[in-house]
Amino acid sequence: MHGLTAEEKKVVLRIDHDLQTKYRDYGISVEKTLVDGNQLVFTLSVGDIGNPAGWGTVTIVFEDGLDPDALTIALLEEILSNLWPDDDIDPWPVCRSHPEQGLQLLQPAMYSGKAYWMCPRDSGHRALVGTL
Repeated sequence: MHGLTAEEKKVVLRIDHDLQTKYRDYGISVEKTLVDGNQLVFTLSVGDIGNPAGWGTVTIVFEDGLDPDALTIALLEEILSNLWPDDDIDPWPVCRSHPEQGLQLLQPAMYSGKAYWMCPRDSGHRALVGTL
């Protein structure tokens, strides 16, 4: 977690906690650099101990002053969209409140200024990122 503030480290730990509910041997690493005085470049890797970038690496650019919860959502969206293993067909995370309607995947979203996993059918069914 090179170059991260204390708040940004908390973001990574929250995401890592939730990933551990599905992949116990995997984790994420994030490095941050400042470019042109006002752009934050986050390099995100997901993998296991023997291969820390086993799922891959992506780079995300933000303007300085980024809200930690907005960073949480952005990192989760990158993991789910670009780094999730292609051979993993088991849905995750699922909304346990709607089993009768088929598996509903929880989606990362902002709610009241905080990063949540939210059910697309009913925003009342949600969990803070880091509490799965």
